[in-house]
Amino acid sequence: MLIDYDKLDPLCVPMVKLFNALGLSTLSSCQGHSKKVLGSSDYRIIFTEDVTDEMMDNFINRVETGLSKVTDHKGNPVHTLNGWFSKHVKIFNSVKRSGYIERYGEKLLRPNWFYQITGNLVKLNQSNAHEDFEILKQIFADELQGLDLEWPKNRLFM
Repeated sequence: MLIDYDKLDPLCVPMVKLFNALGLSTLSSCQGHSKKVLGSSDYRIIFTEDVTDEMMDNFINRVETGLSKVTDHKGNPVHTLNGWFSKHVKIFNSVKRSGYIERYGEKLLRPNWFYQITGNLVKLNQSNAHEDFEILKQIFADELQGLDLEWPKNRLFM
């Protein structure tokens, strides 16, 4: 599937390229927007349903192992990412209950994995996503060699 990166939020493009290059295909993304504009300040990348639990477990384990070997922009050791990985809920005429959806009494596990940073400040969420992006580039440097992965210079906070 070809992605038209011009149609994505500019601050999602680098992270979407990174995840896709690592074999984690993406479905949708949002860089977060002022609640006055679109109602959500969250930075989010949602993966396609073919990104399996095993794939994400391997990715997350690699990140956890790699964190001990990277530094932030000031040269300090990094211990964790700002964002987290979880599964996304699709709700169709259902009620969301504690990580599951209930439909006619049946509990269904969330189908899509996602990466997300949540907070009330759009600029802070986007800045934290940028930090995670730079950390992930260090951890997966061998796999990402030769790819054009740069964060936009003129950050577009909306």
